[in-house]
Amino acid sequence: MDKTQLDPVTMARLHATGFERGWSAEDFARYLADADMVCVGSATGFALARLTGDEAELLSLVVDPLWRGQGQGRTLMQQLVSALARAGAARLHLEVAHDNQPAIALYGVMGFSPTGLRRGYYPRTGAPAADALIMALKISDALP
Repeated sequence: MDKTQLDPVTMARLHATGFERGWSAEDFARYLADADMVCVGSATGFALARLTGDEAELLSLVVDPLWRGQGQGRTLMQQLVSALARAGAARLHLEVAHDNQPAIALYGVMGFSPTGLRRGYYPRTGAPAADALIMALKISDALP
């Protein structure tokens, strides 16, 4: 999908449903205007990555709570991996909260492997910061 078809206001609303500290519509407008960003999605979810040379970093993957558990996250990741391959990316990196089992399971099915841990990476209100599991995917391994 052409990232110009994505709506920053919708993206901000969706992002707030999945993260304690949501990003603003202005943040998403800047991301969508950036030539180094690759984004796929619709009104029910999106995946956003930053491309640097042949490396990419997943910045956010969000699915509307009403659509979670129905395979949309996997579809978005498949679309993102294909778009990144077309853009010349060889590897995709990400961080995920160590206790976000649904996301970790999705990334495992996609072929991501753990590469490290960042202690106290995700601040949480009223609780200790969560560690981030760092994962990576060789994009050619995830293509059909």
